[in-house]
Amino acid sequence: MTKLMEKQKFKQTEIGEIPEDWEVLSIETLISRELIEKPLDGNHGNIHPKNNDFIEDGIPFVMANNIHDGNLNLKTCHYISQKQADKLQKGFAIIGDVLLTHKGTVGNVAIVEKLETPYIMLTPQVTYYRVKNSNMLCSSYIKQYFQYNLFQQTIKNISGGGTRAYIGITTQRQLPFILSSIQEQIAIATVLSDTDELITSLDKLIAKKKAIKQCAMQELLTGKKRLPGFGKQKGFKQTELGEIPEDWEIKTFADICWVNQGLQIAIEKRCKNPTVKSKKYITIQNLNNDKGDEYIDDYVSSVCCSKDDILMTRTGNTGIVVSGVEGVFHNNFFKINFNKKQINKDYLLFFLKDNRTKKIILEKAGTSTIPDLNHNDFYSIHIPLPPSIKEQTAIATILSDMDSELESLEKKRDKYLMIKQGMMQQLLTGKIRLI
Repeated sequence: MTKLMEKQKFKQTEIGEIPEDWEVLSIETLISRELIEKPLDGNHGNIHPKNNDFIEDGIPFVMANNIHDGNLNLKTCHYISQKQADKLQKGFAIIGDVLLTHKGTVGNVAIVEKLETPYIMLTPQVTYYRVKNSNMLCSSYIKQYFQYNLFQQTIKNISGGGTRAYIGITTQRQLPFILSSIQEQIAIATVLSDTDELITSLDKLIAKKKAIKQCAMQELLTGKKRLPGFGKQKGFKQTELGEIPEDWEIKTFADICWVNQGLQIAIEKRCKNPTVKSKKYITIQNLNNDKGDEYIDDYVSSVCCSKDDILMTRTGNTGIVVSGVEGVFHNNFFKINFNKKQINKDYLLFFLKDNRTKKIILEKAGTSTIPDLNHNDFYSIHIPLPPSIKEQTAIATILSDMDSELESLEKKRDKYLMIKQGMMQQLLTGKIRLI
């Protein structure tokens, strides 16, 4: 039966209140009590496997980028030979080990589950934690605790953050760990793992729906599949973009639209507090929530956009397409103005977001250090167009419905992520006890 907070006695610790019968221990203490083995990462120096050591099949060589969203993805791993692996000194992870990324990307966690090899090898970016006394400590509990916000914030503060973030093995040994009874650990881990499974199932469904949408875009935007009521298919014709229906045509962007660049505003001319005249200054950074909103007072109408307009980054991270924003846009953007009698806005948006179009845009932007798409290269891009606005609208509606379904699933997934964080706060601090 669940024990509520008011029925329990709590004690104050360095990481907050926990039940009197729980402990806060360092990783070092877990080692000295022989609850876990000494955590280890992969081989450093000359014996560290290099790119030319990788083979098509063998012992998985796990890097930090193989661990994300609480899972270990062995399908994306490189492999080394058994012979080479046997010569290495450390970093041999086995089933049940908890993996923690500690360099570059800090704080990603997974547990080693099914293996087709006796072990996996770790890069120096990843530490393994191995339970030594399963009567006192549960691997799945360690995984859940390592994902807890308090622990995550602690290691990120210590590691320094950024692309060079690092928290070494010695420092990891000083990290705090909340220890409850093994029965409670198992109960807590079970509840949280069940929630993880629900979140994972939603992630898989989202990935499947995205793949279906991408396939639909490829078929609908090229006329390989025609919607009911449009076009009595007589055949296809060969074009610059491949085969399209005989009644479709290929236009260039120069035929249907025109673009203008935004305004580059010095930092000292931007402000955080808007006035009556101010407009939001739209940069890729504030669209990505990398910094707070900024506003400017000095602008002309040609660099303003409304929520009905389409913006596309032309330099740097070229080809990012956005709509539904309002303000003054940065010089890194094109505003794409288009002939509404020739093309449906949403059809154009989906074409711009199609992977094949993105590839063309990037190729035209060049391979220099900073890709830059000029006006003429943009205007030279070809687009296949159905013979009527009505058919374009119908195609866009189908794809928009798919987007709406994806958005609904992503909101549901995000809701469960928030619920899980709340559950962790309650369960991993003993505010709610399951036994």
